[in-house]
Amino acid sequence: NEALRQLAGMRPASQPSRILAHLLSGVEPLIDTGAHQGITEGNIVLAEGVVIGRVTEVSTYQAQVTLLTSSG
Repeated sequence: NEALRQLAGMRPASQPSRILAHLLSGVEPLIDTGAHQGITEGNIVLAEGVVIGRVTEVSTYQAQVTLLTSSG
């Protein structure tokens, strides 16, 4: 398959990118990474390789995270 892709000029599907962010607030998790770094609403949030939530609001340099354990 790889040889056929090369002949056809195809590239393998890209892997999802990972962007490192730091937690700014823990009660309603806010991270220090936003639209300027490529974060979009709906992005999955991982901690130590485990899915913990999704990005629900994005500003230029920060994003709000809704945890899977959240009741809302």
